Amino acid sequence: MNANIIQTNKNEIVAIDNYNPDFGNIRNIEIDGQVWLCALDVCDALGYVNHRQAIKTHAKEADVQKFDVRSHGQMRKMTFINSRGFYDLCIGSTFPSALDIKDWIKAKFFASVENKNLPVATADDLVNNDTFIEAVSDKVVDVLSEDAVKYRAMKGSKSLLSMKEIADTLALPGIGRTNLFKILRKKEMINDKNEPYRLYVERGWFKAVPCEYTTKHGVHIKFTTKATILGLENIHRLLKEWGYC
Repeated sequence: MNANIIQTNKNEIVAIDNYNPDFGNIRNIEIDGQVWLCALDVCDALGYVNHRQAIKTHAKEADVQKFDVRSHGQMRKMTFINSRGFYDLCIGSTFPSALDIKDWIKAKFFASVENKNLPVATADDLVNNDTFIEAVSDKVVDVLSEDAVKYRAMKGSKSLLSMKEIADTLALPGIGRTNLFKILRKKEMINDKNEPYRLYVERGWFKAVPCEYTTKHGVHIKFTTKATILGLENIHRLLKEWGYC
């Protein structure tokens, strides 16, 4: 790990400033070989306005901790998140540069720690590595949560949903197809033509599906915005965060 991001002073935990001209300052500490990031700084970088609500909505309780930390000359109790909490916040962010922030933070804070903990890459070594098996088991438990089961059931029945189907599935008062499009335009997830921005297509939330139509001038192609099941889940989550439900 880069030595300049770790600092101790007697028995105190000292937060280290790490400034990026594009994303601002991200303070960090290290506890028992694990890097933790200042949750306030991360939320600012990712464009969250309500920091407390963002952490509560997106990060798991186990990935968030408070520590007594010296920062900028003062001792204070501060909230920090680990790598899993950070990635969850990053996925939930609608900030256009969220993916760039993730790449920088992964390279700056987490890459060396994660690589150091990787097991040997042969199949025999993996199945006999207790640490690896435990980590995989934890992931399996998360994947087999109630929401994941529902996701698989829906995915098996239909992989793409129209905005009307999204609105009908969510069944939120006052939010039909038209208002849903209006909200997504306002939040800059789709453009004025109701086409998804590239960021959300790359995240796997939306797909622009081509379809043909014929007029007296010939055959034309237009694109219809449809959402994946992952998109449905994130739209529902964001509508809650934005106060629509």
